[in-house]
Amino acid sequence: MQTIDCPQGTEKYMNPRLENSAETEFRNRPNRNDRYEYFAFDEQSNPELAESALKVHAEGYTTMGFVSGDAVGPDGKLIQQIDHSRGENVDYFLLIDPENPNNKATVRKINLPLGSSIENLPGFQLTKVRQYLNTREYLDGLMEQGFQITELSGLARTKNAPPDMIYELLRDLFHNSLTKNEAWFFSIVSSTLDSLTNYLGKSAFEVLGDAVNINDHRVNETVSLIPVLIQPDRFFDNLLNDIKRASSSKRESKKLIGMFLYMSEGLSRAEISEDVYEYRQNIMDYLSTLKK
Repeated sequence: MQTIDCPQGTEKYMNPRLENSAETEFRNRPNRNDRYEYFAFDEQSNPELAESALKVHAEGYTTMGFVSGDAVGPDGKLIQQIDHSRGENVDYFLLIDPENPNNKATVRKINLPLGSSIENLPGFQLTKVRQYLNTREYLDGLMEQGFQITELSGLARTKNAPPDMIYELLRDLFHNSLTKNEAWFFSIVSSTLDSLTNYLGKSAFEVLGDAVNINDHRVNETVSLIPVLIQPDRFFDNLLNDIKRASSSKRESKKLIGMFLYMSEGLSRAEISEDVYEYRQNIMDYLSTLKK
């Protein structure tokens, strides 16, 4: 991963539903540096950007070798037999590099329609055969407790986009979801999970089952999906616990601390636990002494 040095970016919001829920405010944090332009929208509010995001998804998956060329249609998007994460209940998120607009990163959130169950999430169906026995009961219990369960899908970047675009995109998602009782189901490619846990810690990704291979000739036979659950409100505490567990390895702890500072940049005291706030403050105080 590249060193992250983020000049202020420019935000644009296209989704009236997101605007009405005050989701436009989180990117105006005075103490957070954003490098890329941010777009939040759905297929109805901005079909052109939705097309762009779908093409980023296809380019990213073919570049990574997840799918073969015949998984991509003549329109440059993954065919719908491969990509099930579309429709009126899907929110799109897209980052664009203002210095090189060909560099993009994207992810989607699939929302459950009112009155539907976890079974309506495509990733749940894809991984159902290898999920742990209590997974459905566990997720139903969270919903009964008031958790809003959505599915993350389509995490990808264009071929030459810098890796930090993915992490700025995820930082956007985490910051915008804090204190909202959200939980994200994610049927994630195993190699992508390895990459993310390397920088974000393992505790943030609660594994709900074993790896599942996709029985489709257009999907690389080495690709497998692992069902995980991410709870944004617990993310920073989980990362802090991983930092403490890695204290015996200077290299590992230094890497996690760096990501902890990056991912928590700009957060207010009210958005994180006291332990997370104090730990971050102690690090910042120490770093300030080094600059004197």
